[in-house]
Amino acid sequence: MSNNQPIVLMYHGIIGHIPRVPSGREEGADIYDVDVQKFREQLQYLKEHGYKVVTLDSMKGEDKEVIITFDDGEMNNFDEAFGILREFGYLAYFFIVADRIDRRGYIGEIQLLTMKLPGMLFGSHGLTHQILTEMPDEYLKRELVESKKCIETILESTIDTISIPRGFCNNKVIDEAHRAGYKTVFVSQKNSAVTSP
Repeated sequence: MSNNQPIVLMYHGIIGHIPRVPSGREEGADIYDVDVQKFREQLQYLKEHGYKVVTLDSMKGEDKEVIITFDDGEMNNFDEAFGILREFGYLAYFFIVADRIDRRGYIGEIQLLTMKLPGMLFGSHGLTHQILTEMPDEYLKRELVESKKCIETILESTIDTISIPRGFCNNKVIDEAHRAGYKTVFVSQKNSAVTSP
């Protein structure tokens, strides 16, 4: 057994033949979009080349472990990615912007509960998807605590992972996230999952 960290694949929009993206998306969000066929091919590649898709609880620190994540909670994650993940028998983390739940173009309560049944995992992506490093302390705490509470209420289960909105992170944000009850913080850089001691 090695002490390797898993590869973390971070997806956003999964785009089918008829693009389904929320109106009012942040400028530049489309650079993260992946065509649905390309997504399927990427999962097929993982399968054919001996990669093992794991969760934080199932990873063993072995070679070729992969964690699949989705940021923002767009409805196309449910419409396009969810079924393909199930075909391959893969679990993934969906990081949800709490105040966008049930907003047009985003996953709603029904989809969250539907995805929970076969074991998909969920975390926070903030309350409003704002840059956390620029916030006064009280607003930072609100983003972390209220988003967690909102998703926990819907799913009736503990939310202890967060993916930092827009990737802007520092030690203060990580410390506040741990104080808010998050055990693992996903950030957009190498060694991207920071677990609390």
